[in-house]
Amino acid sequence: MPSVLIVDDNTPFRVTLRTALERAGYGVVEADNGQIALQLLAQNPVDVVVTDILMPSFDGIELIRHLRRDDFLLPILAMSGGVRTGNYDALDPALKLGPTAAIAKPFRMAEFVALVGRLVAGISPQTTGSSKDRG
Repeated sequence: MPSVLIVDDNTPFRVTLRTALERAGYGVVEADNGQIALQLLAQNPVDVVVTDILMPSFDGIELIRHLRRDDFLLPILAMSGGVRTGNYDALDPALKLGPTAAIAKPFRMAEFVALVGRLVAGISPQTTGSSKDRG
């Protein structure tokens, strides 16, 4: 069974993602920040890391930077719905660090599960987004 690590400080949202992935047949591990995610990864190998970008402690930017610095080839899905002012999009700095894919919140759960499936299968889309925000 493929496994996914979900990293998000919003517990209800994380549980929603977990439920959708479990219904699709994935094993799921959860963390509420990047530091806990790194500890879990040391103990539990996973097939994909899904991380929110904006978190109050050890955010997704730090997590992606750490994973890529240590040469983890693990597929990473960056997601964010935060801070979108003017021309600034919170996903922009994350994309420069090399996640495998990105998705903008809000997104349809079917779109999210399908994207995780493509990453598990080794298909590497660079970005995707909500039906409202990205093409």
